[in-house]
Amino acid sequence: MRKLTVCIAILMMLMVILILASCRNIFGKNVKTTKIFHEAIKKVSLSPDRKRLLIINDRDEIVLFDVEKEEIIARYPMVTENYAVNEYGIYWEDNNKIGLIKHCYDNKDKVVKYYVTEDLKHFEPLFQYDEQTEYFTGPKSILVQNTENKRISIKYSDNEVWDTGWSFDYTGYSWSSDGRYLLLRHSKSKEMYLLDTSKRTISKLDNYFAGKWAPTKNLYCFYTGLEAKGFQENGIYVFNAEDLSFIKLNSNMEPSYKSLPNTWGPTFVWSPDSRYIAIPDVREMFLFDTASPEQKPKILVDFDGQIDRNRVAWSKDLKHVLFSYDTASINVFKLYNYYG
Repeated sequence: MRKLTVCIAILMMLMVILILASCRNIFGKNVKTTKIFHEAIKKVSLSPDRKRLLIINDRDEIVLFDVEKEEIIARYPMVTENYAVNEYGIYWEDNNKIGLIKHCYDNKDKVVKYYVTEDLKHFEPLFQYDEQTEYFTGPKSILVQNTENKRISIKYSDNEVWDTGWSFDYTGYSWSSDGRYLLLRHSKSKEMYLLDTSKRTISKLDNYFAGKWAPTKNLYCFYTGLEAKGFQENGIYVFNAEDLSFIKLNSNMEPSYKSLPNTWGPTFVWSPDSRYIAIPDVREMFLFDTASPEQKPKILVDFDGQIDRNRVAWSKDLKHVLFSYDTASINVFKLYNYYG
């Protein structure tokens, strides 16, 4: 028995020695590194596609850096006599664009301006606000609201202003693709308004909903789910802003669902001609035809992995839909094989 105990002890000691030797071999190896940026860094973040870096150096500059080419794309000062950008005011968007928040000094008035940019050279304004006014930029005009009395106006590209005469608060807004219509909604009171900037009219809607505008028509697709109000039946609807009508699409997506759950949060991917809507789900991708709302949705493809819902796109000729799994590989399939 004693000999057995000694043998076990010796074996355990040998195992410990082997483990220690392995650790020394692993951690003692020389790891080759390459220095690609030669300035002191205060903060750095990698783009979602892992191709670029946003760097804040010790000179309070924002540096956009190309990882593959190992070169600087652009520099942007964080502080000038006209504006200031703090380190939390620069960030990556999910689409690999850069969000930028500038605290500006216009005629001694402090104005906060929000931009999006791809290269720190060309900036697209999103909205701005000061102590009395908020500005939200659309495709052709700007939504303006007085923060004190909540008065709403529309400022056009020729600087003409439409004073709507309406005063109400809102928590969300959504411009139609052509910039003619604007949906304003309040998530707490469940109130919703549609502004027609062409006819200069405001309609208070009896319903409340949130979804996505079509790219070439004034149609708005949404799912009733948890937040919608004013609908007798749960399902997927298309709102026509031109005549204020609603069309319910056939949502019988068997065999996946016998009925749609309230907690479902679909992603709507409109086709370029604003006719079809692709909805990627956990297991399948469905196709809806707004020209035939009574028709059951078609299952385009059965997924064999988890996909990125933000990376689903149509080809311009409508013949293909592209999607990708978490592996970032691109998968293409023909659409009209299913809609002959």
